[in-house]
Amino acid sequence: MGEARRNSFEALCEARYCWRLGCTTCGNWPLRADLYRLILGYHPDDADWKGEFIFVEVKTGKSPYREVVVQSEKGKFPSRYPEYPRPRELSIHDQLKLQAVVQDVRMARLNMAEPRWLGYLGVALKWCEEAEQSNKVLTHALVPQFTELLAVGQTHAQQSFQHILDNHLTWRSLEGVESALLWGKIIKQQAPW
Repeated sequence: MGEARRNSFEALCEARYCWRLGCTTCGNWPLRADLYRLILGYHPDDADWKGEFIFVEVKTGKSPYREVVVQSEKGKFPSRYPEYPRPRELSIHDQLKLQAVVQDVRMARLNMAEPRWLGYLGVALKWCEEAEQSNKVLTHALVPQFTELLAVGQTHAQQSFQHILDNHLTWRSLEGVESALLWGKIIKQQAPW
């Protein structure tokens, strides 16, 4: 029997993307397009993972924007997320699919010295915010793992994590997670590019 396939989000975390949510240069479209590929069932370890990005001008209403279309050996599909002015909302169905990919992440397998994964997780959480608020799938899957990473004596961080568990994990709450992990010297501070 072959080796088990690693989680696709963990594999995605090995690449370098801009993860700053308010980025006006790239709008996170490469990361968003690749997250959408995860939703469609593609895996970063597959031979046909990287397709060709094609920009298509879309004019709706007052403001035109450029749409990213991805072409791969499996065919051409729109990323559905415009580069400008901001990403569209994911359908609930797609949010649930993204949650299913991310919920199986194991923090112990991520490179803590390169904490880009925390930014990528923030973009994923932003996209599935509505589903997460209602079902707390990622909250229950990830917050206990964050707690396990804490240094002994970080009681304030443990209380913060308990507050997140009592509510739900959001992209905004990751700032507190990052601070706790930085304080415990578990991760290093890094620029969002």
